[in-house]
This record gives sequence, structure tokens and C-alpha cells, in this order.
Amino acid sequence: MTNLEFQKVLLDLMDQGYGLLTETERLSHQLLWRVRSSRRGAGTVGWEGPRCGTFNSWARSFWGELWPEEWPASELVRWQILSQCLTGNPPPEPFVSDIPLVLAADECFETCLRYGIDPGKGDPGNRLVEWRRSLWKVLQEQLSALRLFHPASLTEHLCRYFTLHPEAVPKKVAVVGFEFSGYWETNLFRMMADGAGGRLLPLPAVEAKPRTLVYADPEQEIFGLLNELTSWARQVPLHELAVVLLDSRGYAPLLAKHFHDVFGPPLTGDSSAYNLVSGDTLTEQPLFRAAVLPLDFCVQGEHREQFYNLIRSPYYGYPARCNRALAQWDWQWREKGIDGGLSALIEAVPEKDRAVLPRAGVEFQEGFAPLLQQTQSASSWMSNLRLFWKQMQFPVLANERDQIAWKWLDELIGRFEAEFDGGPIGAGEVLSWLRAAAGRLRIELSGHEDAGIQVIGGLELRGLAFSRVWVPGFLADVIPQPPRSLPFLSSRERKMVQGGDVESQYRFGRHLQAQIPASCDEVVLSRPLMTQGGDPCLPSPFWPAEDQKIVGSSIPWRHEMPALQRARWVVDGLGGFARRWERDSAMRECVGNGPARDGEGRGGFPSGLYRLKNLGFPGEISISALESLLCCPGRFFLDHILGLEPLPETLRGLDPPTRGRKIHELLLLFGRKMTADPRCFELPLDALLDMLGQCVTDAGENDASVRCWPVEMKRLIGSPDAGIPGLLTEWLREEHSNFLNGWRWIMLEAGFDGLSLHDCPVRLRGRLDRLDFHPEKGCVCWDYKTGNIPGRTQVTEDLKAPQLPAYLLAIRRGLLGEAVDACGPLAAGYIALKSVKHLKHSIVIEANEEVQALLSRWEDAAAEALNKALEGDMTPLWAGDSCDSSCPFDCLCGMMMFDPDRSPADPAVLE
Repeated sequence: MTNLEFQKVLLDLMDQGYGLLTETERLSHQLLWRVRSSRRGAGTVGWEGPRCGTFNSWARSFWGELWPEEWPASELVRWQILSQCLTGNPPPEPFVSDIPLVLAADECFETCLRYGIDPGKGDPGNRLVEWRRSLWKVLQEQLSALRLFHPASLTEHLCRYFTLHPEAVPKKVAVVGFEFSGYWETNLFRMMADGAGGRLLPLPAVEAKPRTLVYADPEQEIFGLLNELTSWARQVPLHELAVVLLDSRGYAPLLAKHFHDVFGPPLTGDSSAYNLVSGDTLTEQPLFRAAVLPLDFCVQGEHREQFYNLIRSPYYGYPARCNRALAQWDWQWREKGIDGGLSALIEAVPEKDRAVLPRAGVEFQEGFAPLLQQTQSASSWMSNLRLFWKQMQFPVLANERDQIAWKWLDELIGRFEAEFDGGPIGAGEVLSWLRAAAGRLRIELSGHEDAGIQVIGGLELRGLAFSRVWVPGFLADVIPQPPRSLPFLSSRERKMVQGGDVESQYRFGRHLQAQIPASCDEVVLSRPLMTQGGDPCLPSPFWPAEDQKIVGSSIPWRHEMPALQRARWVVDGLGGFARRWERDSAMRECVGNGPARDGEGRGGFPSGLYRLKNLGFPGEISISALESLLCCPGRFFLDHILGLEPLPETLRGLDPPTRGRKIHELLLLFGRKMTADPRCFELPLDALLDMLGQCVTDAGENDASVRCWPVEMKRLIGSPDAGIPGLLTEWLREEHSNFLNGWRWIMLEAGFDGLSLHDCPVRLRGRLDRLDFHPEKGCVCWDYKTGNIPGRTQVTEDLKAPQLPAYLLAIRRGLLGEAVDACGPLAAGYIALKSVKHLKHSIVIEANEEVQALLSRWEDAAAEALNKALEGDMTPLWAGDSCDSSCPFDCLCGMMMFDPDRSPADPAVLE
């Protein structure tokens, strides 16, 4: 018997006056829809609707109509009492009395009560089991004193009531499904069947061989699913198509994304193209995450990221009016290294930038003040949070999902104020309780389940009838599921619980597999060979491998895929290919098929494509700007001509530019103390290390506000007592050896300007880090590098690293003092200060007769690059060579195609 035939039997029972109790709302809704459809088709109407609903809703309603003396305890009340019980009943180590333990214990009690296990008694067990039993006894006493009981024992209470009042057992009730019901549910159903003319109807199971497909990965699997759905949609109504997600966590986001691309956003009512699987909790809604940002900001120690998320959140109407201006605040915080503290964050923003708000940021300080208290009552926390929301004009609702989420959140806050009574608690505890309670609330949109393609879970499919069903992700650990983690149950108790061991999970998986083909005549099972990360996927033990079909990979812009070729990203990609083909054709016509000719740039690109007039090139540039030009003219244009700066990345620890700048400042401070008194070079190593440590300490006092600088100080100095080397201490050991060999520092942070290159009007300016002198060996020019140092090839052959040649040329030209050039042979190199492991002094340009030839070649190459730039040639590196993928301007560089008659000041160019 198929599910469709089974539902006809159920409709006949309802016509006979039977009431139906189902496991899932989906089944009851589909049955009610069929009843209404049949009555409309027959032209019959009536005031009394069919009796059909879920067992859980009926049990709660029936118990409430009895006006009992005891009521089920709400979750907030249970959790609060449980947390109080933990004070006198601490768990065994390593468990701690926190909120996750409260939730785990409550879930354990719920499992025990459903499957007829007394949570407070049983055979001798381990320490966890005995602790659970003692905790339950205390909890039960507390609940009984308040005339409450655990909701999981509601079925047990109904059984005992019907035992005392058999005449109250509902008559003519058909219980549908529940093949794996709990202990008390089974007893109650037996009462309904034996004494009141009720019926127990198991769901049908069918042995069939569905179509099985194997894809390369989940995305390819979804591509195949979408194309079959569009084909099926031409044959049957949309609501008769179903996609069953056995692994909703892994497949639901991917499916939702591609459904949105192909069919557009989900609509409500009978206009829906699809109904996505329900089950998103309130904690997963953007509105909830925005709502708790004020508490999260206080709990996280007033961190910058939480505050920035709040002022940029679209759910807060007050700061949203100046959203673009507030985005600049984060730039100020990053540049100044401000990582937290409400007052520090507000005061770090210049007054002119704070003026975008009516009260220059004082609003935030006043709004947060009540939430920054250490402890207060739960009702005070909620009232202060509501006050902050009102001040910041929260919430701004965007759609139906936001409206439903706000409704649930408002009710949750009200329940929290009314039910969570007790002493003062902290903001972190309040936030944890709110998240725990919100995690139990399911957000379901008001769309019609009889409209659109149905996307449902594996358990929801049981009993439903469709025309076509697709089941993706048919993998091991999905069907059957792995055994449940039940740490508070003994081995005997786990065998009594569905899912407590491998055998019960296997039985349920086999049962679910047999019920899938009962849902329709045409079922497609599919699975991927690998995950999206490239890890292999194991098939389910129920997978029918003998008839499986391997499906080759498909590419939306290369193969015929009608569904995917409706997606916006595919349409734009195909359009981009067409435009690129047209552009390449025009280029081929322009340059021909032969060798490069005059007017043709590198890689076959016309040279005029990236040429500008009226460039406004500066008369003097820095050595770092020259390095950017030698590396890539396109990067030089974006960075040094247009002045664009990439937004700094948020990194854990000290960001590399700040670290490099601070190390240079430390070395300069220490170097000035050394050169102020020549006798310092003759001091023993211990005295020099003490001097260096004092410099680092002084810098630490000045830079205490810089994020993570105290930690970096320890890395620079190390720990001599623990035998941990420091970067600067090891550097000084090497320098001290040089002092003993007669080397002295004669110049620190020496700047120069006006360095000319022959046949080039642009001058260079720079600053060398250090110059060392030896009376016999001459001078060595050193450049500190806190990152990777350039290789010898980059400096002497490729001529892409200009610092050392430019410094030597400036010394030869007398720009750093004529006496320096008379000090004998000149060499240059790098001092690598990235880490202790990479610490070294590396001579790159040797002091020999080849230095002059190298400087001449470098001067020619630098002058040629500068002259091309003066002519407006800004051809990017990728136009004729491989490009550096780490370039911060890679997202802009590909769009640089200029009209030669325009200048960079033209707004059309800047677009």
C-alpha cells in the first residue's frame, strides 16, 4: 500500500466520525487539505471540520480542559530550578555547573520520562548516572512544591487519569504512525484502542528499487536536482514535487541558495514556487543576533567588533540614517589600534566624524550605561534592553521572516521577565539563557504547504504522498544516524531508548528507507562521491549500488542546463564570456596574427589601452613608490596616483605594518643611545641587553593602548630565565659580535631627497635604516625587514627591489654626506627581523668592482620605467605576465581600461 492509498483509508475513517492523531503536522495538514479539496469538489460544506491533528497538541489541549491541579512546567522555570538544584548537587568532575549542563540534564530527564525510565531510580551505575538520579529527586521535590511537573511526563499523567476515569478515554480515535513510540505513549494508545473503539494504524512500507544517481559533489547533485525539477514541473503541479533532505544542516543552505538563484526569492501564499524545509530556530535569525548585540557587547568586554556590528546593523534605525559615515569609524579604530572600551572607542573618533550623530556619540554611552552593570535582576535586564532598543529605534523589519522573528522574540522577552525570577545575575548569564530558550523556538513562515515545491525533512516525509520525490545526500551517518550521546544513562537504560545504540538506529533507518518509496511511484535517490572540500563520502548501507548510475560533472556555461541557465550568476557569466570574446576579436583585428608591431603592448594587448594623458605625475617619488612601479604600473597607478588604500584586515594579534613600524622605532631609540656615546660599543653584552630591555619597556609604556603590543614585547625580549630567546636579544648578540670585530654604527634613519637618474626628470627620496663602518672593510648599508626579504635575483638581476641600489647610489652622489663616500668600499644587505628562526644578516650587494656596473644597470631600468609612466603607460602586470595574487587591488585592476583622451581626474575613469 502506498501513502496515497493509505490516506484514502484515513479519509474514509474521518467520514465515519473518527478523529486522527498524527506524529507530524505535515501529515495532518495534508490530510486536512485533501478533506477540504474533496468537499469542495463534491459541493458540500459544513460548520464542523474534521478532527485531525498531532498527538502532542491534542495532549496539551486535553490536559488543559481538565483544569488540573498540576501543570507542565515551562522550560524557563525548569531551567532556573535546575540551576538552583546544581548548587547543592554539583556534578562529578570534569563537568561544571553551567548552562550547557542544565540543558543536557533537562534533555536527559525528558528522554527518561518518555521511554518509561525512572530518572531517580535504577540499577547501580557510574558516578554520572548516580548524580543524575540524585539531581532528579531534588528537582521533582521542587516542582511538586510548585504544583508543576516535567512536560515529558504529560503522557504518563494522562494514562493515570484514564485509569481512574475510563469513561473519559476519547472514543473513535485513530492513531496514525508511532511505530517507535515511547513507553507511556504505547500504553495510552493501547487504552484508546482496547476500551474506546480506537485504532492503531502503522504507516505503510514498500519494498521498491528507486532510481539511484551518483554525482561528483553536493553542488553537482543540486545542479542535477534542479534540472529534473524544472522538467517535472511541466508534467505535474508544483505541490506534488518533493525534495527530502536527510541531512538538512549540510544541504539546506546549498539548496536554498540555488533555489533563490533559479526560482527567485520565496513567496508566501499560493504563489510560492517552493516551500523550504522549516526548522530554523530563533537564534539563527538575523534579527535575533542583532537584538542581543547590546548584551553581547557588554559580555565580550566592550569589544570593537560588536560595537561596529551594532552601529552598522540595518535593524537599528537610529544609527542607520548615517550608516555610510559611521563606516569610517572602524577605519579610525584600526589605524589607532583601539580594540575595545566604549569610552575609548567613542573618544578615538575625531569630533568632526562624530558630528554625524545628533549628540556626537553620547547617545551610545547613555544607552549602554544600564547594560554595563555587573549584576541586576532578570526583569531589570529586560527592561533596560527594551529601553536601549527604543532609544536606538529597534527593530526595523524588512520582511515576513523578520516580523515572525520579532513576534517570537517579544514573547520570549515577556516570558523571561515573568518566569525567570530570582536574585541578581550577570549579563553573560542572561544572554546564555536567552540563546538557550531561543534555540527551542522554530521559525515557520506562513506560506501554504499545498503550494510550490515541497522541501521537507526525512521524518516529515513519513505518511505523505507526492508524484515525484528526490532524496539527495543518501550517505552513511545520515541514514542510519549514529547512536545518540546519552552520557547520563546506564548501558541498560540506553538500550530502552530509541537511538541509544547502533541496533536501534539501524532498525529505524531501515524503516525510514522502506517508507521513502511509499510516498510516490517515482523516487530518485542520489549521493555525492566527495564533499565540497574534497573528502570522500561513504554511501549508506541501505544504498542500492547494483543499479546506480554515475553522472558526469556539468558546467552551467558549457553544458545544456536549462534550470541553472536561468540563474543570475550564470547569465552574467555567459554575458561576460560573450563580451570578452568580442573584445578579444577586436584586439586580434587590431594587432593581427603576426609578431608584435609598433603600438602593440605586451601579451598582444594594444599599448594605448592603458595609456593616459595629463597624468599629473609628481616631480619626486619615494623609493617604495618606485618599487610599486617596477613591480606593476597598474598597482602604482591605483596606489600612488589615485591614492586608494585597502581596508586593513582584522587579524588576531599585531598586524604586520604596525609591528614593523614599532620595531623600527625601537631600533632607532636603541641606536641613538648607542651612537650618543661611542663607549657603548665597548660595553659587555649583559649591559647592552639591559639597555635594550629598558628601551622596550619605555616603548611599552608609550604604546600600551596598541592592541597586543604587550605580548609582542615579550616575543621581542624573550624570557632568559625560562631559556626562551627573544628576537631583539638574539639580534643584539649578533651585533655585539660585530662590535668586537671593529664595526660601528655611523648613521641611523638617514634621509635623502633629490636623487636624479640620467635622462629622467623625476627625482627619488628615501631613508636608509642603518650604515655601518669598519676602518679596514669599508661601509655596509643595512635595510631592516620585518617581513620576507627580497632574494638576490630580485635585487641584482630582475632589478625589482630598488632600496639597496638607490641607497648606494645616494651615498655615491654625496646626498648623505661627502665623508661617507670616502669611507672605502660599499656593500649593502638586509637584516631579517621576521622571527628568531629567520634572523640573519644577509649581504646582497658585495663590495667589489661590479657594484658600479650594477648601479648603472639599475639606474637605466628605473629611468626607463619612470619615463614610461610619465608618458601615461599604466599597463598592469597581468596584461603580459603572471600577476601577484596577493595584490590588494586585484578586484579593481581588471577594470582598468582607459580612454586615452581622458585623465585620472575624469570621473568616468574613477568609476
